[in-house]
Amino acid sequence: MHRPSDFTAANDPATYGDTEDAVVHMGGSMAKVLRAEDRAQAHQRIAQTFTRADIDQDGQLLQLARLDPSLFIEPEAPRKFDAWKFNRSPSSATWLANAATAYAKDTIGHLFAAGVHPDDEAIFGGKCFLGYSVWMDDPDLLEQALQAGASPDHSSRANPKAIRPEDRIPVRRLASELARQIGIDMGSAGRDQILRMLACAHLLLDHGAAYKDPCPLDGGKLVHQNAISQLTCQWSQKHAPWIRDEIRPLLIKFMQRGADLNDSLGYAPAPPVLRSVWSQSFEAACLLIELGARTEDAFLAESTKWRQPPVTSLVEEARSYTTDGKADLHCARLIEAMMQRQLQVMRNRDCTAAPKADAQASSPAIPPAPAPGASPLASRRRMAV
Repeated sequence: MHRPSDFTAANDPATYGDTEDAVVHMGGSMAKVLRAEDRAQAHQRIAQTFTRADIDQDGQLLQLARLDPSLFIEPEAPRKFDAWKFNRSPSSATWLANAATAYAKDTIGHLFAAGVHPDDEAIFGGKCFLGYSVWMDDPDLLEQALQAGASPDHSSRANPKAIRPEDRIPVRRLASELARQIGIDMGSAGRDQILRMLACAHLLLDHGAAYKDPCPLDGGKLVHQNAISQLTCQWSQKHAPWIRDEIRPLLIKFMQRGADLNDSLGYAPAPPVLRSVWSQSFEAACLLIELGARTEDAFLAESTKWRQPPVTSLVEEARSYTTDGKADLHCARLIEAMMQRQLQVMRNRDCTAAPKADAQASSPAIPPAPAPGASPLASRRRMAV
């Protein structure tokens, strides 16, 4: 059995290799349909497809994957049949790794259906499928990967130096990319992409992706990758109302999974609501207040005690950071949001207290137990008096 020279530690070497009749991988054994010269020619066609930009790469690759899917997971095929033979980078480990880099989505989906496991780091070049970015705006492809066994919490284990440690957590990677997208003025295509990315985030969380603030990493270190802070820190003012409506359900789901609405960890720490004000994302700040972000002066001062002087008023901070000449309007909206939140808290408290009072009023009086030896009739006479 031929084994790849790189990344054999990614999976048990016994689960990945090349025999005369099949390619053994994490998902099982994939038979070779093409042999000898036919197989070599197919590899050459794949290599030519990757080097051309004037054709439908994904469509051409999909045809070859349907013909013989084992071509795409054969160890070191790119180095044998193309100019990449001198390239020792992870992306040249298999044609499948190249397909993930080239966003060949239909081809990847077909290979999942053929038995490829998304967490097979050997055939994906040292990281899981979710370690790439091809899935981030394609909920259908992500759904295929999750159904094929992808772990929603890991994108790389064997090769942690390939990407930043915090980026090994898919849902945090996606939150970072979403934050970048919602901070720019986008057209209809950009809005559609954001909707697809939001759908992917919901999929990961619905399939059990864990979330906790602060984020624990290897070696016990903590990193400031607060998803709520990222997703509310910089909104395109042009699209802020639309972003608010679309992102609200995701923020609630993050909170349900353990995201901290008031997290202040990191360099120049500050709670998300304050970061939103600093970036003049006042629509985001109002949403955070609606969801329960703390705005008390004492809390803000404690959270920003590293600064001189610390923040003592969210409204005054908004006024000092406003540059569009609408300070009074923004401050009024923040005050309204805080008042609405206080009213909601009071209503919730009243609704919680009301059933208890009703239960006490409607419960019948329980007569005292008769003294030992006393007759039940005497007890009833005492109650009547």
